[in-house]
Amino acid sequence: MILIVFVFISIIIGIIIYLYYEKPLLEHQNIYVDLSIIAKDIDLNENIVVNYSIAQNDINNIIRNGTTVDLGFIIESVLINNTYFVFISSLEYYPSKIDLIINETKPYRVEFDLKKPKNLTIMKIGNFVVDDIITLKVKSEYWQNLKFCYKYSTHFIRINILNSNFTLIDRPINFELYDKCFATNLSLINSELEIPFEYKYFGGLSNNDYVKFVFFDDIFNHTYIYDINNI
Repeated sequence: MILIVFVFISIIIGIIIYLYYEKPLLEHQNIYVDLSIIAKDIDLNENIVVNYSIAQNDINNIIRNGTTVDLGFIIESVLINNTYFVFISSLEYYPSKIDLIINETKPYRVEFDLKKPKNLTIMKIGNFVVDDIITLKVKSEYWQNLKFCYKYSTHFIRINILNSNFTLIDRPINFELYDKCFATNLSLINSELEIPFEYKYFGGLSNNDYVKFVFFDDIFNHTYIYDINNI
């Protein structure tokens, strides 16, 4: 009986020691786990080399910078019990971010499936002088957050964009010579959008008159200029 009581007390003491001493010590130890990072071009189904950054608990708290490899994973060691933000940047691919909470002693992995921006295809519907409204149909396999600016020759009094879902934005430094700029608030992924506009002019329009559109995205590395000439 005494032996049973002794064993029972020993177990209780062991539990108390673990809960109040050993467990807190374990929780405050600097335990690291592996974080594997890979980036792929989903069209080519190949690993690609891009820059990455890792932020801890705050997107502005960058703790690591590096470059992915085309022959496997890059492995970083990170502390558990933290939230991490992994960013990808490249001159050829759109930026991307993956968030993850690391709270277990096991390997973690982040995989970026990236796609290069594709060309724009633009078709004009309507003719100046004959039609009061001209519409541009803009198509692309992949173009994020499409924006555009326009300018026109001196015989035009004004151009009015007729899509109320577009947002008037400040002219980027690259396009300060354009009259107005808009965000469409849309990305094109095997899709199209229409940009209808009305116009006013004085006198006659000739082949020297023009309305010029420039299309771009958030990172300004991908632009497309469409010039409505030969009016």
